[in-house]
Amino acid sequence: MVKCFSKLLKRSQVLHLLELTDTRHVVYELDKEGFVELKYLSLWQCPTVQYILHSSTSVEWVPPPNTFRMLEELFLRGLHNLEAVCHGPIPMGYFGNLRILKLWGCKRLKYVFSLPAQHGRESAFPQLQHLDLAFLPELISFYSTRSSGTQESMTVFSQQAAFPPWSP
Repeated sequence: MVKCFSKLLKRSQVLHLLELTDTRHVVYELDKEGFVELKYLSLWQCPTVQYILHSSTSVEWVPPPNTFRMLEELFLRGLHNLEAVCHGPIPMGYFGNLRILKLWGCKRLKYVFSLPAQHGRESAFPQLQHLDLAFLPELISFYSTRSSGTQESMTVFSQQAAFPPWSP
């Protein structure tokens, strides 16, 4: 199916995918050029998706430098095998325009992103304005510094987001 739509995927600005059953690593398997034009991406009920972006140094394929540079909104819902949005360090500029991130019902998700220890947390998501996390029973932290083996709190949002008081 991917070959039939490969040219269209490369030019798309809005992409909604529902019930993909044969994809584990979204960028690698659907557009190896990194969805250069994509602004809005949503994946719903895709039981085999493990990572959106696999940028670990342990794999032979390295995502191109312009991967997800235009992406403004990412909505993942019901991806029950999703382990992380990005597996491995996020190169500078990836997700740089991300304004809205929604993660709902991703049962295995422990960390949203993995950032290298030297990565500036303040610059990792400079445009992020809206974060919606729901029904994530295994979530430990927004990001992990796997190189040091530690999990850190959400200080990445110290100057960027305000969390209004919760009232029942």
